[in-house]
Amino acid sequence: SAEAGVVRDATGLSRLLAQLDALEAAHGRTPELVAARLTAACALDRRESLGAHFRADAPETPAEPRRTLVTLDALPASPACIAAE
Repeated sequence: SAEAGVVRDATGLSRLLAQLDALEAAHGRTPELVAARLTAACALDRRESLGAHFRADAPETPAEPRRTLVTLDALPASPACIAAE
């Protein structure tokens, strides 16, 4: 949780995704690694601070909330398919 903790930034989240790549290469796509990848990919995609999570590189909060849909369709080519509604 060092890179995807309460205070996070794009550099740390990208580093976490690289670590997850290495873990998946060594151990396969386990449910725990899939959950970690989705968490990291969504945190990286959401560039504003929201709720209890603070983006050190983008501290502003959005004027309007947005709803997102996350699927595994794009795995393994990319971390996740994330679409804002």
